Amino acid sequence: MYFSLITENYFTSRVNLTCVDNREFFYSTNFYHPTTSNHSIVWKDLKGGKVSQVGPIVDIGDLSVSSQFAQKLMSFDPYGVEVYPSKLELKDGQIENRYLLAINNTIDVLDYDKSDIEISPRSGKKIIHILFLSEKKLKKTPLEQRIAFRIKGAETAMFFCEEFFQTIDSESIFNDLRKEKIHINSRAPKF
Repeated sequence: MYFSLITENYFTSRVNLTCVDNREFFYSTNFYHPTTSNHSIVWKDLKGGKVSQVGPIVDIGDLSVSSQFAQKLMSFDPYGVEVYPSKLELKDGQIENRYLLAINNTIDVLDYDKSDIEISPRSGKKIIHILFLSEKKLKKTPLEQRIAFRIKGAETAMFFCEEFFQTIDSESIFNDLRKEKIHINSRAPKF
């Protein structure tokens, strides 16, 4: 069994976007609260990035994605994904027809036996040093909840199912993304 990582390629990205919109509270939580927005939520590059440097995904914890990426993801009818229109403002112009994806589908698929977990002496919360996913738990999770998900206890990690990876990986417009299909027995990235 596999899961996948699909995000902006941080190593080649030359844009640095920040939310400059006071509606960030709509989507920047780990809880699924379906809401809607008629007007685009604005992210701005405060360091002079250019329109030509923006790829299909821009990641600042949540994802601003191209319409093609959003359409592909939503065709899978994922559970717990909020979608808002977004606009990116850059030094030389703006990009519209983007969508902000807030992936608030948090599932309990942490493999406690294989992961390296410490309990903080101060807060009593789990600190996950090395993350592994449980194949048994993931197989029991319905497909619509595995399309796009975060891990309960390691909410900074965001993953997609293998089937969605296959769809994205086969199209050249998504070649600039950071994409990995990861075997369930392999260590999972925490961010």
